[in-house]
Amino acid sequence: MAEEKVVNVVAQWAKGMTFVARADSGHAVVMDATAKEGGEDSAPRPMELLLISYAGCTAMDVIAILRKFGIYPDDFRVEISGRRRDRHPRHYREVTLKYILRGRNIPRERVERAVELSQNKFCSVTPMFKALADVKYEIIIDENALDR
Repeated sequence: MAEEKVVNVVAQWAKGMTFVARADSGHAVVMDATAKEGGEDSAPRPMELLLISYAGCTAMDVIAILRKFGIYPDDFRVEISGRRRDRHPRHYREVTLKYILRGRNIPRERVERAVELSQNKFCSVTPMFKALADVKYEIIIDENALDR
């Protein structure tokens, strides 16, 4: 049986509502709140970082899978939006992702398969969102290749 991976993060208070979180990797992320919440609006909010994590996780999966399929889009991005509850705890109740690719001759069925694999197997962030939110996605393929 595989051993579970333990990940450690320390969020150190810097000042006001600013915190610097450092992970086992040694990399740091700064978080802050709005001025109304006592912060300086100098960094992303923790709830924004959740969406950033989701977008990054699934984007990395999809591009890695597409590469295995021999597909190299000219451009690729994931746009994500989340709708939060009005009352506490104000977790996301609805999340929408847009997978946007640009390039010629990109087979839609392969992109759909890559997204499906990310959403249902590989992206570790997905199940945490699906536990509390309605997750939807769409795929947009722009056939206009970028001039390089």
